[in-house]
Amino acid sequence: MKMEQDLFIRPIISYPEKALIGEAYLMTIDFEFPVEDWPYEDEEYQVYCVVEAEPMFRSMPINQSTIVLHRFGGSYGEVKFLLKASLKAGIGNIRVSFLNKWGRCIQILNLEGIVICQNEERLGQASSFEWIERKTPFLQETMSSEEETNRINIISRVISLGSGLMTNLGQGLMSALGNRMKQRGEASGKLIDRAVDNALDKTLTRLTGFHRQYLEALRTRCVDLNVEGYGGLPRLALEDIYVELRMHPGGQGNPTLQNRNLTIWNILPKANDPDGHFLARLMAVIAGPGYGKTTLMQFLTLNFSNQGYLEKGAKELIPVLLLFRDFHGQIKAPNEPKLPQLIVETVQKLPRCEDLRAPEPWFKEKLQQGKCLVMLDGLDEVPDDQRELASHWANWQMQNYPSQFILTSRPHGYNSSLFKGMERIDVLDFNNDQKRTFIEKWYRFIAWETKWRWHWIESQRQEPSKHLSEEQAKAQSQDDADKAAADLRRQLFADRSLVDLAKNPLLLTIIAVGHKYKERLPQRRLDVYREIFQLLLEDRPYQRQTRLTISNAADNQTILQPLALQLMEANSTQFKPRQGAEWIQQRLAEKYEDPALTPTKFLEEIQQVSGLLVGGEGYSYEFTHKTFQEYLAAVELSECNLDLGERKVMSHFADENWQEVIYFYALLTDPVPIIERALEIPDNVHTLQLAMRITDDTQLIDSNLKRALINALSVL
Repeated sequence: MKMEQDLFIRPIISYPEKALIGEAYLMTIDFEFPVEDWPYEDEEYQVYCVVEAEPMFRSMPINQSTIVLHRFGGSYGEVKFLLKASLKAGIGNIRVSFLNKWGRCIQILNLEGIVICQNEERLGQASSFEWIERKTPFLQETMSSEEETNRINIISRVISLGSGLMTNLGQGLMSALGNRMKQRGEASGKLIDRAVDNALDKTLTRLTGFHRQYLEALRTRCVDLNVEGYGGLPRLALEDIYVELRMHPGGQGNPTLQNRNLTIWNILPKANDPDGHFLARLMAVIAGPGYGKTTLMQFLTLNFSNQGYLEKGAKELIPVLLLFRDFHGQIKAPNEPKLPQLIVETVQKLPRCEDLRAPEPWFKEKLQQGKCLVMLDGLDEVPDDQRELASHWANWQMQNYPSQFILTSRPHGYNSSLFKGMERIDVLDFNNDQKRTFIEKWYRFIAWETKWRWHWIESQRQEPSKHLSEEQAKAQSQDDADKAAADLRRQLFADRSLVDLAKNPLLLTIIAVGHKYKERLPQRRLDVYREIFQLLLEDRPYQRQTRLTISNAADNQTILQPLALQLMEANSTQFKPRQGAEWIQQRLAEKYEDPALTPTKFLEEIQQVSGLLVGGEGYSYEFTHKTFQEYLAAVELSECNLDLGERKVMSHFADENWQEVIYFYALLTDPVPIIERALEIPDNVHTLQLAMRITDDTQLIDSNLKRALINALSVL
């Protein structure tokens, strides 16, 4: 179906309607538009801005003259032009032209009636900026697509027996079998007991609805999303919040899976597949911390226990979720404990299953028939000295039972040589679509659960005239959610460093929690980094029982700070383990007296448990995100003797590689000396632009200093 659609964009332009002769002013240009109007296949669209201000002003771009629109309802940031007023008074226009990436002019705006005055008395109130907003359809692109709709009718059969009938049948059967048992001779008693017990277990499973009760218990266990180590969050419903992970084969396995970006549903058996057919029967899902491996296992458990798998076209499987952290101590040999035995012990720990007779023969039969989905989560959480045995145990179970298996681990915890026939699947970074979906789901749930649901409930307790209908409450909740989500999207996608940082579910959750509607994210950025280090260096390891030797985040961060500063001094992001150990040795000794924790072991823990470092194992380390290194270096400088820290910053002031460190340092301390230093070298456009960025993101710069900065930019 061929569609033609205009993209309606609202230019937001700030400029001086009146100005003093010879003075410098700031002009900003940005766009906004409805998210649903995006008609392009690409996620970005470039618009070049040309400002023709002569003879009224001399103009020059401060940062760049290109606005990059993105499909999520905004741009990556405004463009700024410096306007230097003419030395002659007069009235005139500014002409702004917008060009596409091919250089074709797509719109021209004339800003008319601009006055340049000789003195402030005639200027009156006009030295302030006025915001001019216009909405005009000036971007148009033809899109064509073929729409196909396939309807799948899903028929589910539910067979249930009344509780009274089940009780009578069960009691009668047990009584009859009990009488028969008494009549058997002791000589063959053990053999017969075992056979009868197996038959009895299977019969009771069928008649007492064990399968149904088991699935109900799994639903209860997995219905809520638990962000481990992150307190203070409201109850999060997993199905309402979850965003599908993108995956990619990490090895040379099934050629059907190669060179494809997949979801888990592309890999699991389909409803119409013959029994015993698997694309990847043995699967290792590998990813760093925060990428949602455990949440994925909970999501699959929930979907296979509430028939959600039907909507995905997947084959019915009996879900079994086992956490290595809970049972690794029971592993004594590659085949001990037996998998059915371990499952039964786990079932009896589920909600309301303490008295439920979990039938081991039934599980064994289903495993042997290939009808189970066995999820072994968190191999990396097994202690180092036990992990090889745990891997042999997992491999033995996988080879012994022809069911679907999924094992999860961080990269350091998985040794592929210990497994036979395993398909490695790597979890990919969140792309922009996933980030957008997460933000929308997040606010849709938060707005209802934390505000409007309670307004609606409370209104029902009041007189009828004050009642809210559920429909009204949900409509208002959705409106609030849309506004908050749009606000976060625009701010997130306007800052490339934050877009890059929000690459996995955990980090994006931290950013979403830190966002306050109509509050700029840069003002919260320091809080975001503090939250990240607190979570990764203390709270999350504690909750997952993979604790760091040093248990508090503050000490761990303090030990990492000189490492980050040394890397900045060396103009590098990578370091050898031996070099890193030397850089942290003194600080580690100050914070932890036990020599058993060597610098090398400390770095290994940070890499393997917190995920702040990648590499190691004989190779170079580096921080998982460069801004982690820059932030830690800035904190280290801010905690130094004030003169020493400031001297170090000033010695690197003109170094472009240090701009983020200086930016963080300014926000952590007093930004005024940084702005004043930039004004001392007015011919360096990079430092002036950095000073302008700091000025935009703090409230501590007075108007005179900001005016001096604008004037300095005007003479370049």
